[in-house]
Amino acid sequence: MAYRDYTQPVIHDEKVQETGPTHFLGRVRKVIFSNPPFAILAVTVLKADFEWDTEEITVKGDVGQVNEGDEFEFEGQVVNNPRYGFEFDFSGFVHQLPHDAKELAAFLKKNNVAVSDEKKVAKAIDDALGEKAMSTLIGDADAIEVVSGLSQKDIATLKTFFNRLVKDDEASKANRQLMMLGFSAWMIRRLQEFYQRRLLKILEEDIYQVVADYEQLGISFRPVDEAARQYQDVAFDDPRRIDGALLFAAQILIRENSGSYVAPQLLLNRASQLLNQGATVSQDTLAARLGILLTQKKLYHVPERGIYPALFFHAENLIASQLHQMMAAAQPVSAKRQKLIEKIVDQVAKEQKITYDDQQKAAIKQALEAPVLLLTGGPGTGKTTILNGIVRAYRRLLKEDGQKLHAWSDGEPIQLVAPTGRAAKQARQAITGEGVAASTIHHFLSIATDNDAARLIEKPAPLENTGQMLVVDEMSMTSTLLMGG
Repeated sequence: MAYRDYTQPVIHDEKVQETGPTHFLGRVRKVIFSNPPFAILAVTVLKADFEWDTEEITVKGDVGQVNEGDEFEFEGQVVNNPRYGFEFDFSGFVHQLPHDAKELAAFLKKNNVAVSDEKKVAKAIDDALGEKAMSTLIGDADAIEVVSGLSQKDIATLKTFFNRLVKDDEASKANRQLMMLGFSAWMIRRLQEFYQRRLLKILEEDIYQVVADYEQLGISFRPVDEAARQYQDVAFDDPRRIDGALLFAAQILIRENSGSYVAPQLLLNRASQLLNQGATVSQDTLAARLGILLTQKKLYHVPERGIYPALFFHAENLIASQLHQMMAAAQPVSAKRQKLIEKIVDQVAKEQKITYDDQQKAAIKQALEAPVLLLTGGPGTGKTTILNGIVRAYRRLLKEDGQKLHAWSDGEPIQLVAPTGRAAKQARQAITGEGVAASTIHHFLSIATDNDAARLIEKPAPLENTGQMLVVDEMSMTSTLLMGG
Protein backbone atom coordinates (compact mmCIF):
# COMPACT_ATOMS: atom_id res chain seq x y z
CA MET A 1 0.00 0.00 0.00
CA ALA A 2 1.34 3.45 -0.92
CA TYR A 3 1.17 6.11 1.79
CA ARG A 4 1.05 9.82 1.28
CA ASP A 5 3.92 12.33 1.48
CA TYR A 6 3.49 13.87 4.96
CA THR A 7 5.15 17.12 3.85
CA GLN A 8 2.25 17.78 1.46
CA PRO A 9 -1.27 18.87 2.50
CA VAL A 10 -4.31 16.65 1.80
CA ILE A 11 -7.38 18.05 0.05
CA HIS A 12 -10.41 17.19 2.17
CA ASP A 13 -14.15 17.28 1.61
CA GLU A 14 -15.90 20.47 2.74
CA LYS A 15 -17.49 18.63 5.69
CA VAL A 16 -14.05 18.27 7.33
CA GLN A 17 -13.63 21.29 9.61
CA GLU A 18 -11.76 22.39 12.73
CA THR A 19 -13.31 21.16 15.97
CA GLY A 20 -13.39 21.88 19.67
CA PRO A 21 -12.29 19.19 22.16
CA THR A 22 -13.05 15.77 20.64
CA HIS A 23 -11.64 12.23 20.36
CA PHE A 24 -11.13 9.29 18.01
CA LEU A 25 -10.04 5.67 18.18
CA GLY A 26 -6.87 5.03 16.21
CA ARG A 27 -3.85 2.80 15.69
CA VAL A 28 -0.34 4.28 15.39
CA ARG A 29 0.91 3.27 11.94
CA LYS A 30 4.11 5.31 11.81
CA VAL A 31 6.13 7.61 14.07
CA ILE A 32 7.00 10.35 11.56
CA PHE A 33 9.08 12.43 13.97
CA SER A 34 10.01 12.09 17.65
CA ASN A 35 11.80 14.41 20.06
CA PRO A 36 10.30 13.25 23.38
CA PRO A 37 7.85 14.15 24.64
CA PHE A 38 6.86 15.78 21.31
CA ALA A 39 6.07 13.54 18.35
CA ILE A 40 4.29 13.53 15.00
CA LEU A 41 2.35 10.35 14.26
CA ALA A 42 0.55 8.86 11.28
CA VAL A 43 -2.52 7.25 12.85
CA THR A 44 -5.05 4.96 11.19
CA VAL A 45 -8.54 6.19 12.07
CA LEU A 46 -10.70 3.32 13.38
CA LYS A 47 -13.61 5.35 14.72
CA ALA A 48 -13.97 9.13 14.97
CA ASP A 49 -16.30 11.41 16.89
CA PHE A 50 -15.92 14.06 14.15
CA GLU A 51 -16.16 14.26 10.37
CA TRP A 52 -13.10 12.73 8.66
CA ASP A 53 -12.75 11.45 5.10
CA THR A 54 -9.35 9.70 4.82
CA GLU A 55 -7.89 6.50 6.25
CA GLU A 56 -5.19 8.31 8.25
CA ILE A 57 -4.80 11.46 10.29
CA THR A 58 -1.60 13.22 11.38
CA VAL A 59 -1.39 13.63 15.15
CA LYS A 60 0.97 16.18 16.73
CA GLY A 61 1.71 16.88 20.37
CA ASP A 62 3.45 15.75 23.55
CA VAL A 63 2.47 12.09 23.26
CA GLY A 64 5.47 10.72 25.18
CA GLN A 65 6.60 7.16 24.47
CA VAL A 66 4.44 5.38 21.87
CA ASN A 67 5.02 2.39 19.64
CA GLU A 68 3.85 1.65 16.13
CA GLY A 69 0.79 -0.59 16.44
CA ASP A 70 -0.44 0.96 19.72
CA GLU A 71 -4.18 1.60 19.83
CA PHE A 72 -5.48 4.61 21.73
CA GLU A 73 -8.51 6.78 22.09
CA PHE A 74 -6.82 10.04 21.11
CA GLU A 75 -8.10 13.23 22.73
CA GLY A 76 -7.59 16.76 21.42
CA GLN A 77 -8.98 18.77 18.51
CA VAL A 78 -8.82 19.01 14.73
CA VAL A 79 -6.88 22.11 13.63
CA ASN A 80 -6.14 23.53 10.18
CA ASN A 81 -2.38 23.93 9.82
CA PRO A 82 -1.69 26.71 7.25
CA ARG A 83 1.06 24.61 5.66
CA TYR A 84 0.00 20.98 6.09
CA GLY A 85 -3.79 21.17 6.25
CA PHE A 86 -6.04 19.47 8.79
CA GLU A 87 -4.28 17.68 11.64
CA PHE A 88 -5.14 16.44 15.13
CA ASP A 89 -3.70 18.55 17.97
CA PHE A 90 -3.14 15.95 20.70
CA SER A 91 -3.90 16.60 24.38
CA GLY A 92 -4.28 13.08 25.82
CA PHE A 93 -5.21 9.47 25.18
CA VAL A 94 -6.61 6.32 26.72
CA HIS A 95 -5.22 2.86 25.96
CA GLN A 96 -7.74 0.47 24.43
CA LEU A 97 -7.54 -2.32 26.97
CA PRO A 98 -8.05 -6.08 26.42
CA HIS A 99 -10.87 -7.99 28.15
CA ASP A 100 -9.73 -11.64 28.04
CA ALA A 101 -6.59 -13.80 27.83
CA LYS A 102 -6.57 -13.85 24.02
CA GLU A 103 -6.85 -10.06 23.73
CA LEU A 104 -4.26 -9.62 26.50
CA ALA A 105 -1.74 -11.84 24.68
CA ALA A 106 -2.22 -9.79 21.51
CA PHE A 107 -1.94 -6.58 23.54
CA LEU A 108 1.39 -7.64 25.08
CA LYS A 109 2.77 -8.66 21.69
CA LYS A 110 1.60 -5.47 19.97
CA ASN A 111 3.24 -3.34 22.67
CA ASN A 112 6.53 -5.28 22.46
CA VAL A 113 6.39 -6.38 26.10
CA ALA A 114 9.35 -8.77 26.31
CA VAL A 115 7.86 -11.61 28.38
CA SER A 116 8.83 -15.25 27.98
CA ASP A 117 5.55 -16.34 26.32
CA GLU A 118 2.68 -13.90 25.70
CA LYS A 119 -0.07 -16.56 25.65
CA LYS A 120 1.04 -18.32 28.83
CA VAL A 121 1.60 -15.05 30.68
CA ALA A 122 -1.79 -13.70 29.54
CA LYS A 123 -3.58 -16.89 30.66
CA ALA A 124 -1.87 -16.78 34.07
CA ILE A 125 -2.95 -13.15 34.56
CA ASP A 126 -6.51 -13.88 33.40
CA ASP A 127 -6.78 -16.93 35.68
CA ALA A 128 -5.57 -14.96 38.70
CA LEU A 129 -7.31 -11.60 38.19
CA GLY A 130 -10.22 -12.38 35.86
CA GLU A 131 -12.00 -9.93 33.57
CA LYS A 132 -10.90 -6.97 35.72
CA ALA A 133 -7.21 -7.85 35.25
CA MET A 134 -6.31 -4.73 33.26
CA SER A 135 -8.14 -2.23 35.47
CA THR A 136 -6.58 -3.91 38.53
CA LEU A 137 -3.04 -3.70 37.13
CA ILE A 138 -3.46 -0.12 35.93
CA GLY A 139 -4.71 0.79 39.41
CA ASP A 140 -1.80 -1.05 41.06
CA ALA A 141 1.01 -2.54 38.97
CA ASP A 142 2.30 -4.42 42.06
CA ALA A 143 -0.80 -6.66 41.84
CA ILE A 144 1.11 -8.66 39.21
CA GLU A 145 2.98 -10.30 42.11
CA VAL A 146 -0.11 -12.31 43.12
CA VAL A 147 -0.16 -14.04 39.71
CA SER A 148 1.37 -17.51 40.10
CA GLY A 149 3.53 -19.19 37.50
CA LEU A 150 5.41 -16.05 36.35
CA SER A 151 9.19 -15.74 36.45
CA GLN A 152 10.79 -12.87 38.36
CA LYS A 153 11.98 -11.45 35.04
CA ASP A 154 8.44 -11.50 33.62
CA ILE A 155 7.08 -9.87 36.79
CA ALA A 156 9.67 -7.06 36.59
CA THR A 157 8.95 -6.51 32.87
CA LEU A 158 5.19 -6.42 33.42
CA LYS A 159 5.51 -4.01 36.37
CA THR A 160 7.49 -1.57 34.22
CA PHE A 161 4.92 -1.82 31.41
CA PHE A 162 1.84 -1.38 33.62
CA ASN A 163 3.43 1.53 35.48
CA ARG A 164 3.78 3.28 32.11
CA LEU A 165 0.10 2.64 31.45
CA VAL A 166 -0.71 4.12 34.89
CA LYS A 167 1.19 7.26 33.94
CA ASP A 168 -0.63 7.45 30.60
CA ASP A 169 -3.98 6.93 32.34
CA GLU A 170 -3.31 9.68 34.89
CA ALA A 171 -2.24 12.07 32.12
CA SER A 172 -5.37 11.27 30.17
CA LYS A 173 -7.63 11.88 33.18
CA ALA A 174 -5.91 15.20 33.80
CA ASN A 175 -6.30 16.17 30.13
CA ARG A 176 -10.01 15.34 30.17
CA GLN A 177 -10.49 17.44 33.29
CA LEU A 178 -8.60 20.40 31.83
CA MET A 179 -10.63 20.32 28.63
CA MET A 180 -13.84 20.06 30.63
CA LEU A 181 -12.70 23.06 32.71
CA GLY A 182 -12.24 25.09 29.54
CA PHE A 183 -8.45 25.43 29.51
CA SER A 184 -6.89 26.21 26.11
CA ALA A 185 -4.40 23.93 24.34
CA TRP A 186 -1.35 26.03 25.28
CA MET A 187 -2.45 26.11 28.93
CA ILE A 188 -2.87 22.33 28.98
CA ARG A 189 0.60 21.86 27.48
CA ARG A 190 2.22 24.19 30.04
CA LEU A 191 0.45 22.45 32.93
CA GLN A 192 1.49 19.02 31.67
CA GLU A 193 5.13 20.05 31.32
CA PHE A 194 5.34 21.79 34.69
CA TYR A 195 3.37 19.49 37.01
CA GLN A 196 3.76 16.17 35.18
CA ARG A 197 2.37 13.38 37.44
CA ARG A 198 1.28 15.89 40.12
CA LEU A 199 -1.22 17.53 37.74
CA LEU A 200 -4.22 15.32 38.46
CA LYS A 201 -3.80 15.69 42.24
CA ILE A 202 -3.53 19.49 41.93
CA LEU A 203 -6.68 19.69 39.81
CA GLU A 204 -8.60 17.58 42.31
CA GLU A 205 -7.30 19.15 45.54
CA ASP A 206 -6.43 22.79 44.82
CA ILE A 207 -6.69 24.17 41.30
CA TYR A 208 -5.63 27.60 42.60
CA GLN A 209 -2.08 26.26 42.89
CA VAL A 210 -1.93 27.08 39.16
CA VAL A 211 -2.14 30.85 39.87
CA ALA A 212 0.23 30.51 42.82
CA ASP A 213 2.73 29.31 40.19
CA TYR A 214 1.94 32.19 37.82
CA GLU A 215 5.59 33.15 37.30
CA GLN A 216 6.38 29.68 36.00
CA LEU A 217 3.14 29.03 34.08
CA GLY A 218 1.86 32.43 32.93
CA ILE A 219 -1.79 31.41 33.56
CA SER A 220 -3.78 34.22 35.16
CA PHE A 221 -6.38 34.19 37.94
CA ARG A 222 -9.53 34.73 35.87
CA PRO A 223 -9.67 31.46 33.80
CA VAL A 224 -8.67 29.37 36.83
CA ASP A 225 -11.26 31.08 39.01
CA GLU A 226 -14.02 30.68 36.41
CA ALA A 227 -13.24 26.97 36.09
CA ALA A 228 -13.20 26.44 39.85
CA ARG A 229 -16.43 28.41 40.49
CA GLN A 230 -18.38 27.02 37.55
CA TYR A 231 -17.30 23.38 37.42
CA GLN A 232 -15.96 22.59 40.89
CA ASP A 233 -18.50 24.61 42.91
CA VAL A 234 -15.80 26.47 44.86
CA ALA A 235 -17.42 28.99 47.22
CA PHE A 236 -16.63 32.71 46.85
CA ASP A 237 -14.97 32.73 50.32
CA ASP A 238 -13.14 29.39 50.00
CA PRO A 239 -9.66 29.81 51.59
CA ARG A 240 -8.03 28.26 48.49
CA ARG A 241 -9.65 30.93 46.31
CA ILE A 242 -8.59 33.79 48.60
CA ASP A 243 -5.02 32.43 48.85
CA GLY A 244 -4.84 32.09 45.06
CA ALA A 245 -5.94 35.70 44.60
CA LEU A 246 -3.36 36.99 47.09
CA LEU A 247 -0.51 34.97 45.59
CA PHE A 248 -1.44 35.93 42.03
CA ALA A 249 -1.91 39.62 42.95
CA ALA A 250 1.54 39.75 44.56
CA GLN A 251 3.20 38.41 41.40
CA ILE A 252 1.26 40.56 38.94
CA LEU A 253 1.89 43.77 40.94
CA ILE A 254 5.60 43.01 40.98
CA ARG A 255 5.54 42.68 37.20
CA GLU A 256 3.62 45.93 36.79
CA ASN A 257 6.02 47.83 39.06
CA SER A 258 9.25 46.09 37.95
CA GLY A 259 10.19 45.20 41.52
CA SER A 260 10.46 42.31 43.95
CA TYR A 261 7.95 43.29 46.62
CA VAL A 262 4.63 45.10 47.02
CA ALA A 263 3.02 47.27 49.70
CA PRO A 264 0.63 45.22 51.91
CA GLN A 265 -2.42 47.46 51.39
CA LEU A 266 -1.87 47.56 47.63
CA LEU A 267 -1.76 43.75 47.66
CA LEU A 268 -5.00 43.51 49.66
CA ASN A 269 -6.75 45.98 47.33
CA ARG A 270 -5.76 44.09 44.17
CA ALA A 271 -6.77 40.73 45.65
CA SER A 272 -10.12 42.25 46.64
CA GLN A 273 -10.68 43.39 43.04
CA LEU A 274 -10.01 39.86 41.79
CA LEU A 275 -12.29 38.20 44.32
CA ASN A 276 -15.26 40.52 44.56
CA GLN A 277 -17.26 39.57 41.48
CA GLY A 278 -20.85 39.43 42.73
CA ALA A 279 -20.02 38.53 46.34
CA THR A 280 -17.77 40.37 48.77
CA VAL A 281 -14.77 39.01 50.65
CA SER A 282 -14.07 41.38 53.55
CA GLN A 283 -10.75 43.11 54.15
CA ASP A 284 -10.56 41.38 57.55
CA THR A 285 -10.85 37.96 55.88
CA LEU A 286 -8.21 38.92 53.32
CA ALA A 287 -5.86 40.17 56.03
CA ALA A 288 -6.34 36.95 58.01
CA ARG A 289 -5.50 34.78 54.99
CA LEU A 290 -2.47 37.00 54.26
CA GLY A 291 -1.25 36.29 57.77
CA ILE A 292 -1.62 32.55 57.20
CA LEU A 293 0.31 32.73 53.91
CA LEU A 294 3.11 34.59 55.73
CA THR A 295 3.14 31.87 58.41
CA GLN A 296 3.30 29.20 55.69
CA LYS A 297 6.18 31.12 54.06
CA LYS A 298 4.41 31.33 50.74
CA LEU A 299 4.80 35.11 51.15
CA TYR A 300 7.39 37.05 53.16
CA HIS A 301 7.04 40.44 54.85
CA VAL A 302 10.17 42.60 55.11
CA PRO A 303 9.61 45.72 57.26
CA GLU A 304 10.09 49.06 55.48
CA ARG A 305 9.79 47.24 52.14
CA GLY A 306 6.71 45.10 51.74
CA ILE A 307 5.40 41.66 50.80
CA TYR A 308 7.57 39.32 48.72
CA PRO A 309 6.34 36.20 46.90
CA ALA A 310 8.51 33.34 48.16
CA LEU A 311 10.26 32.90 44.80
CA PHE A 312 11.32 36.56 44.62
CA PHE A 313 12.34 36.61 48.28
CA HIS A 314 14.65 33.63 47.75
CA ALA A 315 15.96 35.04 44.46
CA GLU A 316 16.87 38.40 46.00
CA ASN A 317 18.51 36.73 49.00
CA LEU A 318 20.42 34.37 46.72
CA ILE A 319 21.74 37.29 44.65
CA ALA A 320 22.82 39.24 47.74
CA SER A 321 24.45 36.26 49.47
CA GLN A 322 26.36 35.17 46.36
CA LEU A 323 27.69 38.68 45.74
CA HIS A 324 28.65 38.98 49.41
CA GLN A 325 30.48 35.64 49.32
CA MET A 326 32.38 36.64 46.19
CA MET A 327 33.46 39.96 47.69
CA ALA A 328 34.34 38.38 51.05
CA ALA A 329 36.56 35.80 49.32
CA ALA A 330 38.62 38.50 47.56
CA GLN A 331 42.36 38.41 48.30
CA PRO A 332 44.34 41.63 48.94
CA VAL A 333 46.14 42.88 45.84
CA SER A 334 49.87 43.41 46.37
CA ALA A 335 51.62 46.64 45.44
CA LYS A 336 53.58 44.71 42.79
CA ARG A 337 50.34 43.42 41.28
CA GLN A 338 48.82 46.88 41.28
CA LYS A 339 51.81 48.25 39.37
CA LEU A 340 51.55 45.44 36.80
CA ILE A 341 47.84 46.17 36.29
CA GLU A 342 48.50 49.91 35.90
CA LYS A 343 51.20 49.15 33.34
CA ILE A 344 48.86 46.90 31.35
CA VAL A 345 46.06 49.51 31.40
CA ASP A 346 48.50 52.08 29.98
CA GLN A 347 49.56 49.60 27.27
CA VAL A 348 45.92 49.02 26.26
CA ALA A 349 45.27 52.77 26.13
CA LYS A 350 48.30 53.25 23.85
CA GLU A 351 47.29 50.29 21.66
CA GLN A 352 43.76 51.67 21.30
CA LYS A 353 45.01 55.25 20.90
CA ILE A 354 42.80 56.32 23.81
CA THR A 355 43.46 58.53 26.79
CA TYR A 356 41.46 57.20 29.73
CA ASP A 357 40.32 59.77 32.28
CA ASP A 358 40.87 59.03 35.98
CA GLN A 359 37.40 57.48 36.45
CA GLN A 360 37.73 55.21 33.42
CA LYS A 361 41.18 54.06 34.46
CA ALA A 362 39.97 53.40 38.03
CA ALA A 363 37.08 51.29 36.69
CA ILE A 364 39.35 49.13 34.52
CA LYS A 365 41.82 48.61 37.36
CA GLN A 366 39.05 47.70 39.81
CA ALA A 367 37.64 45.15 37.37
CA LEU A 368 41.04 43.43 37.26
CA GLU A 369 41.56 43.55 41.03
CA ALA A 370 38.10 42.76 42.44
CA PRO A 371 35.93 39.65 41.93
CA VAL A 372 32.88 41.76 41.02
CA LEU A 373 32.45 45.18 39.42
CA LEU A 374 29.19 47.05 38.82
CA LEU A 375 29.62 49.63 36.07
CA THR A 376 26.88 52.25 35.66
CA GLY A 377 26.46 55.39 33.58
CA GLY A 378 24.13 57.09 31.17
CA PRO A 379 24.40 57.01 27.36
CA GLY A 380 27.63 58.44 26.02
CA THR A 381 29.53 58.24 29.30
CA GLY A 382 32.07 55.73 27.97
CA LYS A 383 30.81 52.39 29.34
CA THR A 384 31.64 50.57 26.09
CA THR A 385 35.14 52.10 26.03
CA ILE A 386 35.70 50.91 29.61
CA LEU A 387 34.35 47.43 28.84
CA ASN A 388 36.65 47.10 25.83
CA GLY A 389 39.56 48.23 28.01
CA ILE A 390 38.68 45.71 30.74
CA VAL A 391 38.55 42.78 28.32
CA ARG A 392 41.78 43.73 26.51
CA ALA A 393 43.63 44.39 29.76
CA TYR A 394 42.42 41.13 31.27
CA ARG A 395 43.63 39.11 28.27
CA ARG A 396 47.08 40.72 28.65
CA LEU A 397 47.07 40.02 32.39
CA LEU A 398 46.28 36.35 31.86
CA LYS A 399 49.10 36.10 29.34
CA GLU A 400 51.46 37.86 31.76
CA ASP A 401 50.49 35.41 34.54
CA GLY A 402 51.06 32.44 32.25
CA GLN A 403 47.83 30.87 33.50
CA LYS A 404 46.15 27.94 31.83
CA LEU A 405 42.93 29.36 30.42
CA HIS A 406 39.60 27.82 31.42
CA ALA A 407 36.82 28.17 28.87
CA TRP A 408 33.08 28.66 29.31
CA SER A 409 30.61 26.39 27.55
CA ASP A 410 30.89 28.44 24.33
CA GLY A 411 34.61 27.67 24.22
CA GLU A 412 36.19 31.02 25.17
CA PRO A 413 37.78 32.23 28.44
CA ILE A 414 35.73 35.46 28.43
CA GLN A 415 31.95 35.18 28.11
CA LEU A 416 29.76 38.17 27.37
CA VAL A 417 26.04 37.76 28.02
CA ALA A 418 23.02 40.04 27.70
CA PRO A 419 19.24 39.73 28.19
CA THR A 420 18.54 39.82 24.42
CA GLY A 421 20.28 38.51 21.33
CA ARG A 422 20.50 42.01 19.87
CA ALA A 423 22.15 43.43 23.00
CA ALA A 424 24.65 40.54 23.06
CA LYS A 425 25.50 41.06 19.39
CA GLN A 426 26.00 44.81 19.82
CA ALA A 427 28.23 44.34 22.85
CA ARG A 428 30.37 41.73 21.05
CA GLN A 429 30.78 44.03 18.04
CA ALA A 430 32.09 46.73 20.36
CA ILE A 431 34.84 44.45 21.71
CA THR A 432 37.67 43.70 19.34
CA GLY A 433 40.05 40.77 19.52
CA GLU A 434 39.84 37.04 20.21
CA GLY A 435 38.93 35.00 23.25
CA VAL A 436 35.42 36.42 23.74
CA ALA A 437 32.12 34.62 23.14
CA ALA A 438 28.71 36.32 23.29
CA SER A 439 25.23 34.93 23.89
CA THR A 440 21.96 35.65 25.63
CA ILE A 441 21.76 34.95 29.36
CA HIS A 442 19.12 32.34 28.56
CA HIS A 443 21.45 30.44 26.23
CA PHE A 444 24.25 30.65 28.79
CA LEU A 445 22.02 29.15 31.49
CA SER A 446 20.41 26.64 29.08
CA ILE A 447 16.88 27.94 29.71
CA ALA A 448 14.15 29.18 27.37
CA THR A 449 12.45 31.96 29.37
CA ASP A 450 12.78 33.99 32.56
CA ASN A 451 10.16 31.67 34.07
CA ASP A 452 12.53 28.73 33.63
CA ALA A 453 15.07 30.53 35.83
CA ALA A 454 12.80 29.73 38.78
CA ARG A 455 13.97 26.11 38.81
CA LEU A 456 17.60 27.30 39.08
CA ILE A 457 16.64 29.32 42.15
CA GLU A 458 14.68 26.47 43.73
CA LYS A 459 17.40 23.91 42.96
CA PRO A 460 20.73 25.76 42.55
CA ALA A 461 23.36 23.91 40.54
CA PRO A 462 26.89 24.98 39.53
CA LEU A 463 27.68 25.76 35.91
CA GLU A 464 29.17 22.79 34.09
CA ASN A 465 31.97 24.95 32.67
CA THR A 466 33.58 27.97 34.31
CA GLY A 467 35.86 30.32 32.42
CA GLN A 468 37.96 33.30 33.44
CA MET A 469 35.62 36.31 33.17
CA LEU A 470 31.86 36.78 32.82
CA VAL A 471 30.51 40.11 31.56
CA VAL A 472 26.76 40.82 31.86
CA ASP A 473 25.72 43.73 29.65
CA GLU A 474 22.45 45.71 29.96
CA MET A 475 21.99 44.49 33.53
CA SER A 476 19.07 46.86 34.09
CA MET A 477 17.04 44.83 31.58
CA THR A 478 17.56 41.62 33.58
CA SER A 479 14.74 40.40 35.82
CA THR A 480 15.20 39.40 39.47
CA LEU A 481 14.48 35.76 38.60
CA LEU A 482 16.96 35.74 35.72
CA MET A 483 19.63 37.36 37.88
CA GLY A 484 18.91 34.82 40.61
CA GLY A 485 19.24 31.98 38.10
